[in-house]
Amino acid sequence: MYRRAVGVPLRSRALVLAVGALGGLFVASPALASSCPRELPVRLAPLTANAAALQRVGVVSVTAAAGARVHGLHVVLKRGGRIVAQGAHRAEFAGTMPVRLSFRRNVRPGPVSFVASGRQAGCAIARRMRRTLPLDGRDLPLAVVATDVRDGRVVVTLRAAGKRSISNVRARMLDANAKTISQVTRRSPLPARAQLRFALRHPLVAGRYWLIVTASVRGEAGRSVFAETVDLKAVSASEDVVPAAPPAAPVAPAPPGAVVQHVALDWSAGRWQGSDSAGFFAPGIGDGQIVCRPDTQWVRFFPADRSRDVAMTLWTFRNWDAGSEVALREPEMTQFTGPDFNEGLNKFTPSEKRSHGSFVGIVGDGLPPAGTFGSWRVPTEIRLTWSWDFTDPADARCSVTATLTSPGPGSAGAVARGLSLAWREETAVPADTTVATPVPGLGTVRLRCDARPEGIRQLVVEPDATLPGLALTTYEGSDRSDRMLGNAPYTLPLPNSGLVEAATPSGAALRLLVSSRWKVNDPDPAQNFCRVSAIVVAG
Repeated sequence: MYRRAVGVPLRSRALVLAVGALGGLFVASPALASSCPRELPVRLAPLTANAAALQRVGVVSVTAAAGARVHGLHVVLKRGGRIVAQGAHRAEFAGTMPVRLSFRRNVRPGPVSFVASGRQAGCAIARRMRRTLPLDGRDLPLAVVATDVRDGRVVVTLRAAGKRSISNVRARMLDANAKTISQVTRRSPLPARAQLRFALRHPLVAGRYWLIVTASVRGEAGRSVFAETVDLKAVSASEDVVPAAPPAAPVAPAPPGAVVQHVALDWSAGRWQGSDSAGFFAPGIGDGQIVCRPDTQWVRFFPADRSRDVAMTLWTFRNWDAGSEVALREPEMTQFTGPDFNEGLNKFTPSEKRSHGSFVGIVGDGLPPAGTFGSWRVPTEIRLTWSWDFTDPADARCSVTATLTSPGPGSAGAVARGLSLAWREETAVPADTTVATPVPGLGTVRLRCDARPEGIRQLVVEPDATLPGLALTTYEGSDRSDRMLGNAPYTLPLPNSGLVEAATPSGAALRLLVSSRWKVNDPDPAQNFCRVSAIVVAG
């Protein structure tokens, strides 16, 4: 019996071949999937396990497994199910990649989780990995006073802020890629001020670096940690610093008449890590630090000699969403207080979401020992402004600028000169308490603070040439008063607790600032005192 062959049309045959090919892929996919790990093949390593240092450095090191390439990396730091910080690196990488974290909230000691997600090259499915890490709160009580680059070395000057001995120091300098470029070890205890000298094996590129210090603190278990950012200029490595010929003898510039420091910190988009503090100094008195981040906003001062009282008198203006305030503030360090003191830029705790304001004042001597009288250390003038907005953590910002003026060793440029006068107990006070100093380009300034109610307490400006008057402002409590002084010599009465500011309204540039606090009417003469500090700037 004849049967007709059953044929398959051409298009149907193509469809069968296509389905067969797909089937082959479906059969092969388990093998392909088996080559992709269930967990993202990376290791997470924060640069430190100290909570404060981790937030300041803000970098976590991510290393892909040998032979693996990873892209679309996203790192999240969590605590109790809440996101603390996160960062990302979208491009494909192999080896080790530093990931910078942006913090939504403060890091606290305790267990945290790092979660990394991304894709391994050749794998279509995103994978994750998790690492749990206990963070400690062993903060090393150090502060960076100054950084310098010279002779092929980075020199960092540190100040120990605590009372306990610090020893067995290991300090690392890290570059922007979180790689150690130099390290220093020191077994002996650190003095109150110490210098760490980092030798460089390769030329240093100008930019921002990280200093991480670990050390033992007497009486505390484990090792404590300190971290800080430092901005460095470019320098050749030590072996490259070989002069081709002896340099010509430099011509020494004329010494300045004023030491002026311009200090600023500025950050935005919630990225405050490494940009939230700036340092300054008051010659002969100590070092200071300005801090602005979502949890701390202050001017903090560290006196160099704890056996002598230090006072900071400030006229403060604060403005926030719900109101404003003006007030005279007088933070100080005495023998009965800790090793430092501060004045907050904030009005409330937790701080206001939005604020701006200013400080004008003086850092100088506090009261001398009982039964003494004299002219003591010269002061430093502070003028500071700030503005912040912490409403949205992801878009938070803060900007602080400050100018600090201290007397200089010479007379080039603007000239600043300081005066101070202090006594405690009437028995040590002479009949005439006048102290005076010449101010090049201006004339003579005299300061007087007598004992007893009928005594004289004033600052007098005796100019060599005619001035166009002085605009005088007196700050006491929350009150401000203004008036003009028309004729020389110019006499400025000293309030018993306040600031006096004066400046020429036009013509020759002159300004002066005086902090004054005295009591002369106590029935017990031993309770009477006077403390006056002044700085005059001409030119």
